[in-house]
Amino acid sequence: CLFLLACLRRSACFVLPCDDSKECVHRFFDSSPISSDNKYVVYTQFPQNKQSTADILLFSVDSNKSTAVGQTLAWGSQVGAQAQWTSPTKLVYNALVAPNSSLHGLIYDVKSGEKRKLECPVYHVSQDGQYAVAPNLYKMKHTQGGYGVDSWSSHMEDLDHHQDGVFVTDIKTGMCKLLYSIHNVTTALGLN
Repeated sequence: CLFLLACLRRSACFVLPCDDSKECVHRFFDSSPISSDNKYVVYTQFPQNKQSTADILLFSVDSNKSTAVGQTLAWGSQVGAQAQWTSPTKLVYNALVAPNSSLHGLIYDVKSGEKRKLECPVYHVSQDGQYAVAPNLYKMKHTQGGYGVDSWSSHMEDLDHHQDGVFVTDIKTGMCKLLYSIHNVTTALGLN
């Protein structure tokens, strides 16, 4: 059985369980898998088959148990499903329910169990939890293996450099827009 170790700020450490012969990851070093109130830890459990769904697991410090709160095909081997916190009781992760469906962020409310879809996927949430940014995660798998969405292809791979770049999502409204296109960046740098 593989496991993760989570240490709460100024508190105890917990072994986060994974199913036998599966691997788990919390996200990456630049954000904490631990909720700001130290009550929960969110992490991704990988399937044995790369083309299968990963589980989004929520560990409760109070009960010392993990519960699956979602499943997704949108995961990478280095960062899982980008599961991270937007507030003490709301987390976000990337969701893809079928191979040719749309990739998007999904907000999960720990208290109510409600889920809310965002227009775009999520790579990193701002410190205040109000915004999320993401590059094209389908293309990212070609430049940084394990950091994008490894499993599937999409129409997003066909976006030209005017439509593709860094996207920002307003967490409150769920609306997404292209912040900087690849064309704008390369033009500004004199690389075109």
